[in-house]
Amino acid sequence: MISLLGIFLFQNCTPPSYVFQNPRQTGVDFSTGDWLINVNGIPAIQEKLKSLVKNDFSTKLGTRAVFPEEELATQMLGPMNLSHPNNSQIIEITKFYKYNYLVNISGTVERDLGAFQKSNPQLDSGAKFNSSSVSIEIYDLRNGKSIYFQKVNATTYLPRSNNDFYVSRSPEVLVSQAYKKLFKDLVKSSAFSK
Repeated sequence: MISLLGIFLFQNCTPPSYVFQNPRQTGVDFSTGDWLINVNGIPAIQEKLKSLVKNDFSTKLGTRAVFPEEELATQMLGPMNLSHPNNSQIIEITKFYKYNYLVNISGTVERDLGAFQKSNPQLDSGAKFNSSSVSIEIYDLRNGKSIYFQKVNATTYLPRSNNDFYVSRSPEVLVSQAYKKLFKDLVKSSAFSK
């Protein structure tokens, strides 16, 4: 019975598509400086994304990776919206704090139809099923400019088929997988200290 369920799920699973917005993005030199790492997203995905980001950036940057909640706990960083910093916020960060770079990571769920879906003849075949995206933008705080931007869109589609049930990755899983692909691409094209 379990093997039949496995065969059903395998045959009716819709694999995701991951598309990079800027396929030939130049990497970043992570070998020097202090990095403020900020994660944005809806509550359903933010904690999982924060966990992944914290693990990856802490592993690569060590103590040079700082997260806003840690700074808030030590009363060093006042509350501000870092998701899309304006020039005055960038100036404030550089004027009062030691950071050289700001890394903004944003995860969004664009469409959530759930992990299970029954084909609907009224929907177009190939219509989006679940869709999420993750982006990383890096600011050089010394010159107040964005030096890196990359976004991965993760989408599953309903197959062109009959009235079957389909299993798809949830938008939360799509966010995690998109982030992993994005971070792997960033690491591959960037320089880190050894």
